[in-house]
Amino acid sequence: MRLHFLLTLLFVLPTDAPADAVKKDLEMLQGTWVLTGLENDGKAVPAKDLEGSTFVVKGQRYTLKSGEESFQGVLKLDPSRKPKTIDASYVDADGKDRGKATGIYEVDGDRLKICWRDRSGDRPTEFASKPGSGNRLILLKRGK
Repeated sequence: MRLHFLLTLLFVLPTDAPADAVKKDLEMLQGTWVLTGLENDGKAVPAKDLEGSTFVVKGQRYTLKSGEESFQGVLKLDPSRKPKTIDASYVDADGKDRGKATGIYEVDGDRLKICWRDRSGDRPTEFASKPGSGNRLILLKRGK
């Protein structure tokens, strides 16, 4: 009898379908994020060089501005993987195709971490940018 009750609960309790989970995480990313930290291939970028740097998400499209550089593109999320994965295609400000990046992401309230690798190589498996890894670790907080 107890087994029947537990099985019934399993079929009645709502679960997120993959598309719903993607939509939910994409909604969490919407808006403007301010870069608070950046490491590229194991080298930390000085905080003064990050001033005014933003990551803006509208729908699946994003714009990343840092210093004189500006990239825009499309994000693809997979929150069912552990850690959650993010893929980005991007072009520069002139519309020139700059390639793709594969990475991982984590949202914790108003904090966002992304670790990705441009163009080639395996997807990062941890939120770290070690020398020679080719990983870019980006730390962000939600803008006001």
